[in-house]
Amino acid sequence: MKLWQGFVLLLVYSWLGYFPAKALGIPWDVRSRVFVGLLTLVLAAVLLAPLKPARLRALFRVRRPLLPWTAALLAGMLLFSQLSVLLAMLFASEADAKSLTDGTLPLQMLAIAVLGPLCEELIYRGGLTQGLCARIPWKEGIVLSAVAFMIGHPWFQIPQTLLIGLVLGYLCWYTGSLGYGILIHILFNGLLFFYPSSAALLEWNRAAAILLSLGIVAAGLALTLWALRGFTRCADRLQATEASP
Repeated sequence: MKLWQGFVLLLVYSWLGYFPAKALGIPWDVRSRVFVGLLTLVLAAVLLAPLKPARLRALFRVRRPLLPWTAALLAGMLLFSQLSVLLAMLFASEADAKSLTDGTLPLQMLAIAVLGPLCEELIYRGGLTQGLCARIPWKEGIVLSAVAFMIGHPWFQIPQTLLIGLVLGYLCWYTGSLGYGILIHILFNGLLFFYPSSAALLEWNRAAAILLSLGIVAAGLALTLWALRGFTRCADRLQATEASP
């Protein structure tokens, strides 16, 4: 994808899309978020329509041998997200909650676990990561797109979203595909609805809860880095096998 396409989708997803939602009388809750997500995906489909079928398939390609490493990356980042859970329990206030997540559970899951990941991967990994890496050194492009992704989330999710942005940006740059990021992002957001809470342990013993959470975070970071290395090596082997006569 091109950089300008990412900026256009970002404007619609984060700002412009809410004007028609308001004009149509859609309430300022998860229903507006669903509407804007669908609008963004329709626009993305229009922008991607000129691509040749082979290029479009490559943009979303997922290779089966890389799926175990993809699952390991997902597990590692889920464990690491315990840091955001801990920060939210210790420091977040009711004011940090956003009305755009209010609504029924099915609509919340549609907005947060399906439409949100699809739109954000198209914007931040498709438009920004691929667009920036085509113009500046790839490391800088991945970092900039990850920071942009991080800014759009609550403050207590900064460690989690920065790590996700860096990892998924790297996967997108290395493979040229958005498929792995979309798969991880959808499962990550969906599984957070069922993520076990440390609230009871925190009320019982704050020190024990903090130590346990930090241990989980450290294990998650280690697993993520190990899986990222394995993913890269497996991708290299696949490429070498295809290149050999």
